[in-house]
Amino acid sequence: MNQLSDPRSLSASSSIAFSTLFTAVCLIFSPASLQAATWQYGTSPTDPGNGINSSPTLGWDGVIYIGSDDEHLHAVNPDGTGRWTFFTENWIHSTPAVRDNGEIIITDWDFQVTALHPEGLPLWTFDAGDFITSSPAVGPDGSIYFGGMDNYFYALDENGLPKWIFPVDDWIDSSPAIGADGTIYFGSWDGYVYALAPDGDLLWEYFTGDVVYSSPAIGSDATVYVGAGDRLLALSSDGSLAWDYETDGLADSSPVIGPDGVIYIGSADNHLHAVHPDGTSKWTFETDGSIFSSPAIAANGDAVVASRDGYLYSVSPEGTQNWKQPLGAVSDSSPTIGPDGTIYLGSRDWNLYAFSGESPPAPTSWPAFRGNRARDGRSPLLFHDWIEQFDLTSGQKEKEADPDGDGLPNLLEYALDSSPVTASHAMLPTPAKEENAVLFHQDLRKEDIQYQPQFSNDLLTWQDLSHELVGTAEAVQVRKAKSPTPEAERGFFRLRITPIDMESPEAP
Repeated sequence: MNQLSDPRSLSASSSIAFSTLFTAVCLIFSPASLQAATWQYGTSPTDPGNGINSSPTLGWDGVIYIGSDDEHLHAVNPDGTGRWTFFTENWIHSTPAVRDNGEIIITDWDFQVTALHPEGLPLWTFDAGDFITSSPAVGPDGSIYFGGMDNYFYALDENGLPKWIFPVDDWIDSSPAIGADGTIYFGSWDGYVYALAPDGDLLWEYFTGDVVYSSPAIGSDATVYVGAGDRLLALSSDGSLAWDYETDGLADSSPVIGPDGVIYIGSADNHLHAVHPDGTSKWTFETDGSIFSSPAIAANGDAVVASRDGYLYSVSPEGTQNWKQPLGAVSDSSPTIGPDGTIYLGSRDWNLYAFSGESPPAPTSWPAFRGNRARDGRSPLLFHDWIEQFDLTSGQKEKEADPDGDGLPNLLEYALDSSPVTASHAMLPTPAKEENAVLFHQDLRKEDIQYQPQFSNDLLTWQDLSHELVGTAEAVQVRKAKSPTPEAERGFFRLRITPIDMESPEAP
């Protein structure tokens, strides 16, 4: 469960040409289709226990991680087979986070935060003072943030050592969110939403007047959206209230953001609410049960959400039902959508479900609970944020600019994880050994750019190439594109990098 009403109740001889194109692109996705569950993975029923309340997290290699009341974290292969389990000695209601290096961070009811190697081996453990149902957030420097039932908000360094602790006046169920500038946001049972600097200093606090179970979502303009009582609040980056939207029940679900900037939140009034960025209602969709699950938004604009009536729903951008699928029991788990459109969700029948779909996650700042499939609670560092981070002068902020003179323009360095200050060509495409092919790295964290390998015989006309995954390196995939011509024939490769405007309503 994401929020709890009561935690105790609950390349060969070919020449390589490399170029960057800046033509705007628009991706077209087919309407989502869904059959019966592609597979389901069972965890072990225990007494006491409420099945799976955790939400699934995807590693960069496609492995699914989810906690269960059987006191284990489960790692599940993309085909639904078990990979490994890790025993925690108590329930895991929070949602795991995957760090950039592939390590998994979990919190549990045994008062502990644990870091695990991608193969399930424990790296370190930190003991807090009470239950932890808040899901961890991971900062860009590896710092870990979470709240506890001991009325403290914690910051740990990448090795699990405490950096600072911030006291509040009541429990913290709310899972923190980290803005692109490093600000950390969370709510508490004391009725406040807090904004903290990376060093733990209080930047502002906003009194909502109600318990805050909901976890914040951060818009591309740094607006903070969060549920409190029966309302969805929009808070400006300075902590002032921009608007509030009232539902007819507790809005304990955590909000998410769709491609057109619409905010989605579930409510105990049995409805999924779609709210325009100005705070006015777009539509409401009724189910037969309360909605504590947070929706996930696909690139085609469909919303998928679980209800306590025991069904998973898909709702169109117009607010009409596409389909619903039974889950075997009540579910408060929040779905996540994989890069191939597969939808993953846990249920209180002790099962993790996978449903087939055709549309990947919406390329927005916050399309799902915890922001992304790694569930790290972090706003994406988009291209315009990247150039600001390096404090480039106005004349160096264009996509074509090359401030360090290494021959790589800004957009290319951003895409290949180089630096405009310190030159690095480590991520450039390289020939694949013994094959007429090229290898390139695709950074999965940078969802505002499109990678497309291309091939040409004459440097005038270019052909798009299909590409396959051949390995992973931390938070990037190593992919291979093959030449369509015989190995002895002359040819050229290039990697076409194009930006996707994630702030535009026309973005896919």
